[in-house]
Amino acid sequence: MSKLLNINVSILVVLLFFLSCNIENIELENDNWSPELVAPLINSTITIGNLIPEQENTIYDDDNFIRLAFRDDSLFKLEAQSFVSIQDEISFEEQFLLSDLDISDFNYSYNFLLGDLFIEYSNEPLVSALIDVLFENSIVPSPFYADIQGSLFNNIDESDFAGVDLSFVINEFQSIYFENGFLNFEIENNLPLNIDALEVAIINSITSEIIATVSFTDLFSNSSNDVSIDLSNKIVSNEIELDILNLEFSPQLLSAGELPFNPESGLEMNFSITDINVYSITMPFNNQVFDVGEQFVELDLDDDASHQIHNIELSNGQINYSINSSINTDLKLKFSIPSATQNGQIFTTEPLQLSTNSVGSIDISNLELDLTTNPNQEYNFIPISAEIIINSEFPIELNPTDFVEFSFSFSNLEVDYIDGYFDTYNFDLGSGVVNIDLSLLEDFDSGLKLEDPSLTINISNSLGIGANVNGQLYAYAEDGAMAFFEIDTMIDRANIQGESILMQWIYGKDVIGDIIELPPKTLEYQAEASIINDGNINFLTKESALFLGFELDFPLSVNAANISLRDTIKIDEIKYDDISKIKRIILHYNFINGFPLGTEFDLVLRDSLNIDGENLDTIQFIGINSEDNIFEPAEVNQEGYVVSPTLNSGFVPLTNKEISSFLNTNQIIIDVTLSSSNYIQENQFVKIFSDQACVLKLGVETQIDLN
Repeated sequence: MSKLLNINVSILVVLLFFLSCNIENIELENDNWSPELVAPLINSTITIGNLIPEQENTIYDDDNFIRLAFRDDSLFKLEAQSFVSIQDEISFEEQFLLSDLDISDFNYSYNFLLGDLFIEYSNEPLVSALIDVLFENSIVPSPFYADIQGSLFNNIDESDFAGVDLSFVINEFQSIYFENGFLNFEIENNLPLNIDALEVAIINSITSEIIATVSFTDLFSNSSNDVSIDLSNKIVSNEIELDILNLEFSPQLLSAGELPFNPESGLEMNFSITDINVYSITMPFNNQVFDVGEQFVELDLDDDASHQIHNIELSNGQINYSINSSINTDLKLKFSIPSATQNGQIFTTEPLQLSTNSVGSIDISNLELDLTTNPNQEYNFIPISAEIIINSEFPIELNPTDFVEFSFSFSNLEVDYIDGYFDTYNFDLGSGVVNIDLSLLEDFDSGLKLEDPSLTINISNSLGIGANVNGQLYAYAEDGAMAFFEIDTMIDRANIQGESILMQWIYGKDVIGDIIELPPKTLEYQAEASIINDGNINFLTKESALFLGFELDFPLSVNAANISLRDTIKIDEIKYDDISKIKRIILHYNFINGFPLGTEFDLVLRDSLNIDGENLDTIQFIGINSEDNIFEPAEVNQEGYVVSPTLNSGFVPLTNKEISSFLNTNQIIIDVTLSSSNYIQENQFVKIFSDQACVLKLGVETQIDLN
């Protein structure tokens, strides 16, 4: 016959719990509990800081007041390229044919001097006879100063020059086939006697073809005369000879006496070939220029807006060039942008040495461009000037099929600064989803009311552009409930480079109360903007941007909210072989509530080794302290601060199932629910601080059968 003993003595309790359990913090101080009847199990202080740790978007103020905050400074971001986008490549091409070649004039002077004639042709019979008659000892004076009887010239005519070489070579070219051009022939009479008539044939020495025949009359002493000869469709070589066809001096009387001659006495002939256009030409080219002149290249923009760009400053960029030529010699390129400066100097390249087919690039970093110099349209045009220079030591032939093609393109442009009048137009700022990551809000029931929540819209604008922004902000709760907020605001522009305009709008619970009560899990946004044209020059820089951000600030001064929070206490597994010996377990507790909220707690029993992760049981403290199982909150003043904690005591007998779970647990979770709904006046808010605390003291009374 078994004997049932009611054991309520401390020795048996200690044997049960201290031999089979390793429990820390077992002190239990309460005058109403006898250590001889109840063994302490839990003595735990739980602070709000344990339940709501400071992390991520949960922050503590200096006085430990808790607030939830989220900030995104660039919910919408507008950069320079959002308004004006310049194409990475701006190009133009040019081709020069031979007809485009601006060939310089050719000039040549030929002197037919009397003194040289006596010296160079002294062996000719006529000249030799004259030397014997005119000069003492038949010696031609040098320098040539002589007085000669004028009547001697009465017998001299063109036949006396038949053997005289009147040829010369023009070194500037070798041969020209003229499309058109003119040969200007000037003759100056430096003899001390008049010429009544002079006729000269100008002949190509190589082909013996007559280029032209020219005639002069009444060519007085120390005077000149000229004639212009059309060279159209003529071929002219650089080897020229003159043939005197007719020469008549004015008759000289014997009584006229002697005439004075000097080293300059003779005929000076000046030839110039002008207004040259050719079918072909063979010549050495000495820095001959293909000049594109000044052309204007339009700035292409990537968008459809009609911006009027005035100035651009580049931090980086290059001009790529390609030269293709049929001319068999090296070329040089000289490129300039007349309205641009680089490092304070007008942008002009040094001549670049090229071959007949060349590609390369020109650095235009730090280039400052003025796009207002086109007289027909004072914006969006870049002036371009380029020269292709031909420089050859030996003659080369050019013909109508010869060409020089070149192309230029701007690429890899990085704009530091741009200004002008920007077109008024609307553009999409985009949309997106922001996870505000206020995970603590998941512990609040819907209907959360905060005393002083705020939504702050922050604007930072360093663009020289004003804009109107219209957007929508949708807040969604975990269950899909939605609240709506609209942004419609005018944003001021920066007035000078480097200035940043700061603007701020703060909205309180009268505007965002619906968002708070969800509470929000995600924010979805969308917006568009339109440029405000105020009539002033707009500007953008590489660094400038418009930022529209927001701040959510939820200070935990709450009303009408249920907060479910948890703390965990780990104990060793309680081992007792014969659970049938245990007839009763009663949990005795003291709960000192320093929370300013009504508090409900349950004990969740877990076996951490259970692979399913399921709870063993939940012990609910029901009907012990109050009808709705909520312990009274600590006393607070009108400002929401705790002035006095409350003491709550009681006991909970365990069912057989709960006893089994209790003996197999190695982890107890204190599941705390805080509520302000039943214990404060309407519209009264309670402030939540991290150092607010409650104390739970839990002991065990056990009855066992020792038989």
